[in-house]
Amino acid sequence: MKPEPKRLQDVVYAVLVDNLASGKLRSGMRLRESELARQFTLSRVPIRAALKRLESEGLLEFNGRRGYRVLGEGTEACDEDAPVLAIPTIARDGIESRNWRQRLFEEAQTAIASAMVFGSFGVNEKAMAEHYGVSRSVAHEIITRMERVGLVRQQANGRWQVGPMTEQDVQDHYTMRRLLEPVALVEAVDLLPQGTVAHQIAELRRMRGAVSEVGVPELLLIEQWLHRDIVLSCRNRILTDSIERSQLPLISTHISFTATRSEASVYSTIDQHLLVLEALQGGFAHEAAAALERHLEQACDVAVGRVKNLTPEDLPVGLPFLTELD
Repeated sequence: MKPEPKRLQDVVYAVLVDNLASGKLRSGMRLRESELARQFTLSRVPIRAALKRLESEGLLEFNGRRGYRVLGEGTEACDEDAPVLAIPTIARDGIESRNWRQRLFEEAQTAIASAMVFGSFGVNEKAMAEHYGVSRSVAHEIITRMERVGLVRQQANGRWQVGPMTEQDVQDHYTMRRLLEPVALVEAVDLLPQGTVAHQIAELRRMRGAVSEVGVPELLLIEQWLHRDIVLSCRNRILTDSIERSQLPLISTHISFTATRSEASVYSTIDQHLLVLEALQGGFAHEAAAALERHLEQACDVAVGRVKNLTPEDLPVGLPFLTELD
């Protein structure tokens, strides 16, 4: 059996340490999450974890929008962005190995979450393995990871079940989000790459001008921009992990838009997101947080209204590893 690949954050950390030791990263140089994510072809989560570790070890200093600064003698003498890093082949291989598993997990996780509001389903490990072309042990690993974030549960007979998600469940998840996301938003403001908010505003205004063309993919993208790309940029991982646990099950309420399409609700969603983003753009973080709280309260009402009359037949895409339960 092959050894488990190293965590992505550990691979990134090791590469950064090597670049510090070789002098490629010199005192005073700036490291930015977004640029490192591009170089490593990773999300910002493992990048942030590696940078925070180096910060805790006194090798880096966090400077808000300017990213992290390399500490050491002559720190004030150099003030420039870090160059392209030297990333050894063995590190690239480790990243690719981990990336494959993570991409597979995220795909399966989204598929499972998309079904929750449509009824109660059994999850077949063997069928999942065949669907994704992996071993049953990998399929089992994926399902147990989803159990840890609350997307599936194991029945007394050992079988896995997803759903049903009730109206009360929807309300409970939105309550958690209303409590936590505004806090994370305020903490994330200084960490956002330049131009992020302006880009989202421009795209939302474009979509508002062609609302009839907005479907499930566009709705999921709108949700991702604000609630994941911005809110989950917060450096408090305990906070963001809690938020994500309540975001994931609600994916199905957006998928259900196909069965309950309403252009009025699309206009409303876009306008509510614009209120949050325009407040951020103006430098009013706490006003943006208040607008986000109001948006989540209204989104909860919409989601509850959508799920009231849904059935398993409304699930847009059948998944061969899910079986409807009586």
